Amino acid sequence: MRAFLVILAAAAGFAVFNPFKPADKPAAIPEAAAGRSETAPRPIKDNVVAYHTGDARMNAAKDKARETLPRFVERLARREPGSYAVKFPLAQNGATEHIWLQVDSHRNGTFEGRLTNTPVNGRGYKMGDRLSVPMAQVED
Repeated sequence: MRAFLVILAAAAGFAVFNPFKPADKPAAIPEAAAGRSETAPRPIKDNVVAYHTGDARMNAAKDKARETLPRFVERLARREPGSYAVKFPLAQNGATEHIWLQVDSHRNGTFEGRLTNTPVNGRGYKMGDRLSVPMAQVED
């Protein structure tokens, strides 16, 4: 009976900590659609789009967001009615995803809040997880 329990415990442990289980992999970025540029945005899944790092419109939007960030922080501090969120880079499994944080507060140059969706590049985070994001990392 003791041997059976040891085997059962070992099997349960193997199921949970399976060394042969495939590691999380970043979301695959699909090939460009026929007739589209290699740098064109590519949908990955609902509400997730891959953009080329050189995308001029996306980079202009990031510049504008950084430029207006002080005004955003002032409105948040005054508790003006509204929903406040910032986009920041979240790295896991060798890939970086730019994801939204629903902001609850801002202190000492850091936003505190919750992820608004579950990242696609791994299982280390999920929607609703609480995170701190330094202002220097804010992209939108």
